[in-house]
Amino acid sequence: MSRTKKSRAAQAKAELSDADKKLIKEHHKHTARHTLKLELELTEDETRHAFHMANNARILSNDLTGWISKRLKDLFRTKAYRAHLAMYKEVMERKIETEEEQEQQDQDREAVSQLLAEDQKKWRVTFDDLRRYTQSRYQNLKLNAQIALTVAEDVWSGVEKVLYSDGKHLHFKKRGDLPILRGKQVDRAIMLKLTEKDGKPRLTVSMKGVCENAGLLIRKNDIFARRELYRIRSFMQHPENEIFYARKWEETQIAQDTYRPCYVSIKCEQIRGKLRVFAIITIEGKPVNKIRKDGSARRSKGKGVVGMDLGTQSAAAYSAGKDVLFINLGERNQNYYQKKEKHIASLQRKLDRQRRAGTPEHYNEDGTIKRGVPKRKWKKSKRMRQTENHLKEEQRKLALTREYVHKQTVNTLLSMGDVLVTEPSNARKLAKRSSRPAEINEKTGRYKRKKRFGRSINRRAPGTLFALAKAAYGSNFHTVPGKFRASQYDHTDGSYKKKKLSQRTAVLSDGKTIPRDLYSAFLLANASNDFSCADRSLCIANYEHLKKASDAFVQYAKTNHMHILNSGI
Repeated sequence: MSRTKKSRAAQAKAELSDADKKLIKEHHKHTARHTLKLELELTEDETRHAFHMANNARILSNDLTGWISKRLKDLFRTKAYRAHLAMYKEVMERKIETEEEQEQQDQDREAVSQLLAEDQKKWRVTFDDLRRYTQSRYQNLKLNAQIALTVAEDVWSGVEKVLYSDGKHLHFKKRGDLPILRGKQVDRAIMLKLTEKDGKPRLTVSMKGVCENAGLLIRKNDIFARRELYRIRSFMQHPENEIFYARKWEETQIAQDTYRPCYVSIKCEQIRGKLRVFAIITIEGKPVNKIRKDGSARRSKGKGVVGMDLGTQSAAAYSAGKDVLFINLGERNQNYYQKKEKHIASLQRKLDRQRRAGTPEHYNEDGTIKRGVPKRKWKKSKRMRQTENHLKEEQRKLALTREYVHKQTVNTLLSMGDVLVTEPSNARKLAKRSSRPAEINEKTGRYKRKKRFGRSINRRAPGTLFALAKAAYGSNFHTVPGKFRASQYDHTDGSYKKKKLSQRTAVLSDGKTIPRDLYSAFLLANASNDFSCADRSLCIANYEHLKKASDAFVQYAKTNHMHILNSGI
């Protein structure tokens, strides 16, 4: 913010009592957040400075990753730490039947956790150690202290996955994989200022070493961005109103949309060979509704429960009284998607031929890469670099299309209902190879492939749709437990019947058939109040509507030659 507005905000904050400051902090914890991404109006020199700073952040991230990886390796090597991990596993696997056993388990877990924390402190695997190492390294790269601290936080989030979750090891960032530069506060490191141009207030971004007052580029017909920026300016012009929002939340327990700018991030991208820099503003509150030029709402918000069955390549959804949804994931146009994939595959083959022609000494006679060659250097010709850039651009376009379609799907779900019920996402597990022992095919005499759905998940990204839906629905997003078994339940007789994965049609006890994924979505939409099982009475009441909607969709798909993957149509 500018000096006058900054002093005004500081003055408004100084006039608040300690109780009011505490109330504002509590309100911050309960409010939703969204982001607004706009391109910055920079000169060519400023753009290159931004890319240089992002590359320095990448170098710092790799430096921190290498340093903490050595500490982790030393920690995992110790017998004491492995013994404490075994103790923790034994405590968590106990069978609990009484409250006394539960209390004893909690006490034992705390004791073992303390031992594990002492081991981490001994071998310098703590965030404080990483932060101290960051302080000794970031100045050589001429990075801001706030940005360096956010880089350390990103590295530490990966360390926590290795220590406490299913992470195996930390990953380094390759050249060209530029991280997002993030400020922790809106008035430090990367600042959002309120300035004037031609007598009108406008928002600009300031970053030391990059730009002083860079404007935000807005498309001519982008009504959404203009409405968002208007609300941000209103808050920055009257920061003293924040306490009124907090008090209103205290009375109603409904989070208020203040549109307070929390912090600004800088993202550097290369699009169609051009270097571009974007500002990502994190804003407190829910985004404004999108409207048309005439002021009417672009999308209507539905009411009711929506059930979604999310597969590896397709998704089915149902809402009582509404239409059904059955689509291929991330596919805006089937022919376009297939052409893009074929084009990307041809570019990958071309790149491989160029790589082999440039450095034949790294390959064996049978075409495999030689093993054990230290610090292998690959020669890249001018045409090979052009092919790499072409491939990168095609992959960027396909990823952007996939993300756009996922967001469209979420908007369609929101128009069907305001509560979403689905099964937990297991995309990461399905992408891995099967853990079963190696088997030999009786017909061919070869080993059976242990691959499962890795390629489909990479192309369709069902986990991304799951995450977007969860963020959009918030507290109204529910996942059912494993005992729900939506693919096995039959509401006509209340029984559970196992089905093979290849059986894509559900055959009910009364002889009627329906696409399996649509029926699973129907059962999820008619779940009980605790989401533990399907409510049979609701299923019986809504089944006729499902059958009519399903038959109409199947007929429409056949008439228009639609190919829904794994649908049985």
